Amino acid sequence: MIIGIKKNYEKAASAGKKTRDWFDPARLLISLLIGFVTGILAVIYLWDVEIDRLFLLSIIATGYSETDFIERIIKRYIPETEEKK
Repeated sequence: MIIGIKKNYEKAASAGKKTRDWFDPARLLISLLIGFVTGILAVIYLWDVEIDRLFLLSIIATGYSETDFIERIIKRYIPETEEKK
């Protein structure tokens, strides 16, 4: 995530764009909150399960894909405001 933000910042700077033209802090916060909630739900569901390193990595990967999936659904069914377009 940090690397992607850095790349986009450099790309926008070379094109003469401002940070607010391509970066939406509210969207980043929403993504982090969705990931946090899915992680908490996974921990609650798997409270009594013995977790090893591979299992933990699979939960992290699942949380990442869940966040992406939920964001795509939100983007599809909730249109952007005129200000964002």
